[in-house]
Amino acid sequence: MTTRFRTHAAAALMLLPLGLAMVAEPAAAQYGEYRGQAVAPASLIERFVMRPNGRLRAGEELRFRLDAVPGAQAWVDVPGVIGGLPLRETRSGRYEAEYVIRTRDDVDAFDRATATVQSGSVRQSARLDRRGEDRDERQGRDERRDERPPQITDVTPAQGGVMERGRARVAARFEDAGRAGVDPASVLLRIDGIDVTSRARISPEGVEFVDVFGLGRHTAELSVRDRAGNVARRNWSFDVTEARRAMQPTLQITSPTTDAASELRWPLTLEGRTAPNARVRVELRPNLFGQEFPSVEQVTRADADGRFSVRFLRSPMQRVPDYIDVEVVADVPHGPALQQHLRLRTRVE
Repeated sequence: MTTRFRTHAAAALMLLPLGLAMVAEPAAAQYGEYRGQAVAPASLIERFVMRPNGRLRAGEELRFRLDAVPGAQAWVDVPGVIGGLPLRETRSGRYEAEYVIRTRDDVDAFDRATATVQSGSVRQSARLDRRGEDRDERQGRDERRDERPPQITDVTPAQGGVMERGRARVAARFEDAGRAGVDPASVLLRIDGIDVTSRARISPEGVEFVDVFGLGRHTAELSVRDRAGNVARRNWSFDVTEARRAMQPTLQITSPTTDAASELRWPLTLEGRTAPNARVRVELRPNLFGQEFPSVEQVTRADADGRFSVRFLRSPMQRVPDYIDVEVVADVPHGPALQQHLRLRTRVE
């Protein structure tokens, strides 16, 4: 009897470490390591994707999207291309940013893009998920109903724009993030209250109408519906003037107001004015000991009065640069691109 008890006890002692490991392993798997301390699972970031998701080329606009914890600071880094591109929280937990690929950019570097989220004292990063958009498309096909209306973008002329008298073009593009797709037969375009749809060129991607417009102000009203019945509408106005009176758009940086020595403080806000609704690109290029470092860039659009503003959360580099070159480019409809340069120096005490 004593011998049998000792045999069972020895077997139980041999199995005890294995049992403890089986109990402890799931608990350990629930925690990661952050600066040497056990913390909650890496749940700040859910997904980081980019569109377009195919072959990249210069001049193409990229859209970064990050799903993460709400109310945090977030930015994108691309090795050797951009650093600290701010991600705006467009809705709770959804962060977005745009970037236009430049000729000198290494397009292969975008595969190594990372997004960083700072929430309180915790910071986490995630690599770009090149398959993320495909998952979104599959999810969209599985939805029982598309409830997202299409978007009307890139209207021409822009709101408040000025055209010279004569034959001119009114146009707009359609974008539908849902699964149904735009119904071209639903497009309705009115100019000055008159239905001109039958004279317009219509496709699932957009609408175009060419005519001779008289002097003065004109209005455009456009509506489109997707195949799920969601409707989008947009109204805008523009002016037609004699060629000699056509306003020449300008580009002006209103703040900071001088390129004299100034103390750089972050966040850095830059404001300006240009043609109404012009697309504006602002690039910061740090310079240290005469050597340029990777830049950071933001794209925005001027309002109906031509005013625009961008805000950079942090410096593009860790060290304090000698100065930062600010390059502002405004794409004006029916005109050449406008460009302004500003140099902000670091104050030397």
